[in-house]
Amino acid sequence: MSREIWCVGSNGVNATDVKYCPASSEPISSMPCFRVCEHHRDQYMWKIDDWSPCLPHRGRQPCEEDAGIQRRNASCVSKCGSISSYEMVCEHFHKRPITERPCRQSCRRDCVTTASYGPWTECNSCWVKNRARFKLVVSAPENDGANCNRLFETMMCPRREECEDHRHTNFQYKVGNWTECMEFQGKNMRKARRYIDILGHRRRVVDCIDIKGTLVDKKVGQK
Repeated sequence: MSREIWCVGSNGVNATDVKYCPASSEPISSMPCFRVCEHHRDQYMWKIDDWSPCLPHRGRQPCEEDAGIQRRNASCVSKCGSISSYEMVCEHFHKRPITERPCRQSCRRDCVTTASYGPWTECNSCWVKNRARFKLVVSAPENDGANCNRLFETMMCPRREECEDHRHTNFQYKVGNWTECMEFQGKNMRKARRYIDILGHRRRVVDCIDIKGTLVDKKVGQK
């Protein structure tokens, strides 16, 4: 496109010879331009980026409704090569996509538990050495909120005389499986096999364990 340029006097009205106007400040008289045509419809499109994280909105308090804002970029590009072009080309055929929208910021929430502990568990067996009581979690922490602390506490069970009389029950035998039938060995037995049928033998492992399943000396369990 082009335009006419005049050199005018200080009053801005009367034209004068161009030699009186400095050439260094002469405006350009022509420049390239772009005209949107119908065939551009299939050549250009809007390129849309992903939404940004929810950012604080100026003047709004966190956790309020629509307290944050999300942004994204939208640019007009050619379908062949994704080269940026004039936005007016895409706007001529399609409305510019929205680049901002309200959002709700994630609120920091601390762990919430019941104020007091529940009842103690029972010491109803000589095998039980400790009892415990617990708090219930009402709401788990979210978005870097404070963790749940001191959810339980323990205490030793009181001493019971009847348990002293059952110390021997703290140990028991653990019996393994029988092996397959094996022949007796020995020089005399080898000679005898030539003439008579020989009875074999089988073995199995017998261990003594405590209430935790740990192997102990059999003499300890027999006390």
